[in-house]
Amino acid sequence: MSDSDDLVQVRFVGEPPPQRERWEETIRRAYGRGFGKAKLVRVGDSWRVEEAFIQEPTTGSSTLPTPTDARERVVAALKAADLPVAE
Repeated sequence: MSDSDDLVQVRFVGEPPPQRERWEETIRRAYGRGFGKAKLVRVGDSWRVEEAFIQEPTTGSSTLPTPTDARERVVAALKAADLPVAE
């Protein structure tokens, strides 16, 4: 388990895809140095990113950054990895 495993929580609603580790790795790479969570729901033979939020670290601040919507970032990463993702 890498540090990014602790920083990005990936949840599949229902049975996860056969290549779960590949999906999770792709999503975690999309988050870069950020942290957050992603929830995916099966839609036919593909998956829809139902929610994805990221908090990106800032320097010089003692407060947590505000979460932002990361669905577009996650969908783009999954498409680039040629994984079946629905929009």
